Order: sequence, then structure tokens, then C-alpha cells
Amino acid sequence: MRLTSFPNLLENMGKTKSQTSGSWLKVFLLCSLCLFFVSCSSGPKKSYTYDSSANPSEEIQKLQSEMTKAEANQVSVFAPKSSEKARESLADAQKLQDKGKDSDKVLKELGDARGYFEQSKEVAMNAQRELSAVTDARQNALAAGAEQVRQKDLKKADKDLMDLTEEFEGKNPSVSEKKQNELIGEYQAIELSSLKDVNLGEAQSLIESARDNDAKKYAPKTLASAESKLAKAENDINQDRYNRGLILASSTIALVEAQRLAKVNDISRKTGKAGNEEMALRMVAQDEQIAALNAKASQQQAALSKGQRELSSTESQLAMDKAYQQIQSKFTPSEAAVVRQGDNVIIRMKSIHFATGSADIPSAALPTLAKVREVIMSMPVERVVVAGHTDSVGSPEINQKISEQRAESVAGYLQQGSDESQRLAGGSGEEIQIESRGYGYDHPVSPNKTKEGREQNRRVDVVITPAFGGGGQE
Repeated sequence: MRLTSFPNLLENMGKTKSQTSGSWLKVFLLCSLCLFFVSCSSGPKKSYTYDSSANPSEEIQKLQSEMTKAEANQVSVFAPKSSEKARESLADAQKLQDKGKDSDKVLKELGDARGYFEQSKEVAMNAQRELSAVTDARQNALAAGAEQVRQKDLKKADKDLMDLTEEFEGKNPSVSEKKQNELIGEYQAIELSSLKDVNLGEAQSLIESARDNDAKKYAPKTLASAESKLAKAENDINQDRYNRGLILASSTIALVEAQRLAKVNDISRKTGKAGNEEMALRMVAQDEQIAALNAKASQQQAALSKGQRELSSTESQLAMDKAYQQIQSKFTPSEAAVVRQGDNVIIRMKSIHFATGSADIPSAALPTLAKVREVIMSMPVERVVVAGHTDSVGSPEINQKISEQRAESVAGYLQQGSDESQRLAGGSGEEIQIESRGYGYDHPVSPNKTKEGREQNRRVDVVITPAFGGGGQE
């Protein structure tokens, strides 16, 4: 009965012979009509109430993001009705927002959307728990590659699963064991077919192509062998689908034999005569032997190259160890701490005590800097970076600037030395360009709470990367 018929019914009720029975019928129909509208307008079990200060646009985007993640976790598969209602309410909220409606109206509709969404998550969790055997079977089908090779079958099975999970959105959710077993069998069949498609598809295609190209006439023995290997691989999948090692081995054998069939049949057909299969087999065997020899030679060359790289790495490591020891021996504990960091050697100078806010090099630090310069000149150097640091006194901007200035001062001294006419050259004889960087107070070596700690943090580190190293981190 359509809604438009109710007014006419009510009008006709006034014309009945029995006024009492007519009134009773009016009440009954009015109650029915109210119940109809209530059922049509019912919302989620529990709607979410947003604070009136909430930003509708931000909340819509937030819920959209959460629902997208839930989709990826298959929530809509296990709670299709609630998920669909959540999407519909979210779309309605977006429409109200786009039309410039009051925030209260948008948030009320969005509250229904979130209510349905939370409801869908709860239903999905219950369904997944109750249907764990089904979900495991589905996951196995996906792992076998069903989404790539059996999309149509997977879509049908998922539709059956959604029909099944709809029962979890009723008052008394329950799914019979028979229905579950039927769906498990459906996913297991998809899993098996997917495994065969993925592992045997190429071999099957080559064999079918050979049959179409008269392999029974020109390469009957090789065809029979390829068909036998394929059947063996298919049987292995049927018997032990989770033995990945067995499946890989047998499917590889089937593929190799199918590839050999394609080559033998092609050569035999080109002669134009049946009975030349043996000659074609010998030619293919020769090609395979040559390919095997080439592969072996490539492996040997790769092993040789690896050995050379390892030897080179060992030699570089020994050279690096020696350089580190030499650098460490140059400085006393009061002058500098020498630290190895990967392929870098860090000279952390202790004798440079910068005044607060100053980038001027103290005269007491010059002997230590001279030693640093000698170190750089005595070995092949790939890179030198002077890193300036400060304590935490002052703003980040000021400290960043001071750290840069300190690094530049030390880098300039090392680059030029005490004799302005003398340029810095390393052990290779090539001129070395020293980089400078400032790090502010981001990398303290001591707590900034004490005077001594702050003094240690006002420092400069010289990071040297020897040329025989592999390049490390600063």
C-alpha cells in the first residue's frame, strides 16, 4: 500500500456504518503510519554527538580517512549494511556542508555517519570472530593471487560472504555451519585455481600453443613429456597446496619442459617434415649447454668480482684503522678527543674555549689547530667538514648564526694556515676545500645546566673522511 492512500482511507473511515469501529480503525491505522515513519527514519543504534564547536569540514575529512582505512581492512565485507549507511550519511553531511547549511545540521548528520561507522566496526569484529574459518580461507585465496587471476570468482564469493555477514546485523546473529562450510569450500576452490594459474599458467599457455602448431605431428615425444611434467606439477598442487617448495620445483620443471617443447616444435616445423624431432632436440640441447656454460661463466665472474670487492673492502678497512690510530696518537686528551664514526674520523677539539656569543679563535687553540692541519695534509682525504656548535644560552636563531661563524673561522684557518700564501693540500697533492656547517645547540655533548657543560658544548668538531673509506655519516 502506498503512503498516498492513507489520507483517502482516513476520509472513507468517517463514512462507515459503525462510528465506534471506524474510530478504532482510525487509531489503528494512524499508529501503523507512525510506526512506518519511525522505521524509515531510524538511525544507528548509537549516534555520535559532536561538540557544537567542532569544525564540520575537519570532522568530515577525519571520518572519511577512518572509513577508507576500514575499507582496506575489509570492514564493509563483514558489515555491509552498516558500512553502506555510514557512507550514505557521510555523503549527506558533505552535501549539507557544500550547500552552506548550519553547522548543527551538518554535525547531526555526521553524528549518524559516525554512529553507523562505529557500529560497522563492531559488527565486523564479531563477524570475523565467528567466521574465522571463512576469513582464513579467504585470506589463503588472496595469498594465492586470486585478486590478480580469479577476480570474477573472488567477487562472487565475496558477494556470498556479504550476504552471509548481513545476518550479523540483525537482532539474533547466527550463521549455520552448513553455510560456513559451503563458503569455505568456495574460497578453497578459488585458492587452488589461483595457485595453478600463477604457477602453471605460462607452461599451460606454451603447451596449448604448441598443440595449435601441430606439435603432435612435429614434436610428439617432447609434447608428451611436457604434458606429463605439467600433470605432475598440477597433481602436486592438488595434493599439497601449502608445500611452496614442492610447488616451485615441479612448476619450474614443467615450465622448462614447455619452453623446450616450443623450441623443438618450432625447429622441427621449419624443416617441413615430420620425424625431425630428434634432430631438433639435439640442436636445442646444444643451445642449452651453451647457455649453461655462459651462466656458469657469469657466476664465476660475479664470484670473482665479489671477492675483489671484499678484498678491496678489507684493505680499505685496514687503512682506515691505521689512519684512525695515527690521528689519535697526534693529540693529547686535553687537546682533542678522536672518535671514529663509520668511515669518518671526528676530531672533537677540547682546547678551543669560545667565549659566549663569540666566534673568535682563542690563541691557546692554535697549536691544536696546527696539528689538525698536519693530519689533513698527511693523508689522502675525500672530504673535510668543520661543524660548529653552541651551548643553549640565547635564542635558536642567534646560536645558529654563532655556530656557523665559529665553523667558518676554524675552516678558514685550516684552509689558509698561518701563512696566507700557503694553500692546504692533502696526501694526494690536490687542494682540499674545507666545508663548514653550523648546528646551533642541537647536538650537545654535555648537559647545559652547568658552566662546565656549556663550555664543552661551545666547540668545533672537524670531521675527516679519508679517501680510502666508503663515505660515512657526519
